[in-house]
Amino acid sequence: MSEKDLDEELLSASKAGDGAAVGRALKAGADVDAVDPNNRSSLMHAAMNGHLDVVKLLLEAAASIDTKDAAGRTALMEASMRGAVDIMRALLDAGAGVDLAAAMGETALILAASGRGTGIPILLEHRADPKIADRDKKTVLMWVVDLQFHRGGVPVEVIEPLVAAGAEPNARDKFGRTALMWAVKGDLSSSVRPAVLQALLDNGVGVDIRDDRGETALFGLVRYIDDVLDLDEGATCVELLLAAGADPNARDKDGKTALAVVSPGNTLVIKALKKLGLKK
Repeated sequence: MSEKDLDEELLSASKAGDGAAVGRALKAGADVDAVDPNNRSSLMHAAMNGHLDVVKLLLEAAASIDTKDAAGRTALMEASMRGAVDIMRALLDAGAGVDLAAAMGETALILAASGRGTGIPILLEHRADPKIADRDKKTVLMWVVDLQFHRGGVPVEVIEPLVAAGAEPNARDKFGRTALMWAVKGDLSSSVRPAVLQALLDNGVGVDIRDDRGETALFGLVRYIDDVLDLDEGATCVELLLAAGADPNARDKDGKTALAVVSPGNTLVIKALKKLGLKK
């Protein structure tokens, strides 16, 4: 069998989680660091597909641990995104670079936050830096509270540890948005939103910080209620912001208040918000 065939056999066996085949390919002379056309190594394939035993076998064979694929991602990043904690631990214990960044600036911590969030604690144990943002200046805290990625399963419990580890609660992305602003946006209704907002408020977020348009988090929340958010849930979230000191009548750069962004025909929302003290 040619070297190329052996390498392809190793890559295929690693992806399938066939430890015996991996062992045979290595013994026959396959290059443990061979990569496929997307520059993915056998270690990366094993990590991506949840094959812990194969990951350990490849590490024992001295596989390069921080090889990056065409998107700049490492095996640790892929495992982090999938919440494969046991594989993450094996990679970290073997010396994987915890703060390496992929092509879009995403680190393992950011990818863990954009996925299930279950890998965040172990990354913090290994001193992952929560202050690092991606190329859009979106931080791990913003990714954690972005409900579009979590759909009801937001790992609220990691907000406090992230802040304790150094995450800046009032960091801004490229549009001037904070984590609180990310938490109120999204195109999916979520019953966990009040808990997410409360966790952020309990951990030092500024409730009246303005983005590049001069809008506070209240604007985004009201706009979302106007679209699809359940009115009762939305009112609860507005009350949380107001209780934390949000100005109900703050004006954006165009001189509009949050109430002014509600569609005129949405009388139920307007009526409910006026009862809470919002004015045009």
